[in-house]
Amino acid sequence: MTKKEYHRRKGFSIIEAAIGITIFTLVSSISYNQFLNQRPDIAMNKVAWQLMSELRLARATAIAQNTRAVVTLAGERLSIKTDQNGDGLYSEFEHKHVNFISEGITFTRSQTDQVAFTGSGRFIKNTEAGPLSFETITLSHPETRNRWTITIYSNGQVKLDKSED
Repeated sequence: MTKKEYHRRKGFSIIEAAIGITIFTLVSSISYNQFLNQRPDIAMNKVAWQLMSELRLARATAIAQNTRAVVTLAGERLSIKTDQNGDGLYSEFEHKHVNFISEGITFTRSQTDQVAFTGSGRFIKNTEAGPLSFETITLSHPETRNRWTITIYSNGQVKLDKSED
């Protein structure tokens, strides 16, 4: 084959195409496995941020309406209720029944199933042992070493921390 004939040839040979497809397949399979390994972390990240956002929304609602807002965590369900007129009866806050725990994520609370914020935004919870100064909610997944901890302080601040076992 002369130089002119070589430069006129277009496309790839079968061997070149096979090598390219093999390399592409290897890279794809490695990246797919990495993606599958990250799914529990992605799900935990999503749930932790959603839960923290809902707690902050409850606090903001309590401040805006100058009333008490109660967040109830039961099983895989979260609900936010407010005492609109101060009579001690709580009404459902708009659309706030959220099923947020999924894909094997479990959460544990340090003290109670309910978190309450006052009209000034402070966290309140009285127990038999006396008032609590903070509450923690820990999210975990059996397939990952990461844990998310949401801490609610007495001043109403909601903080999210990620730790590795």
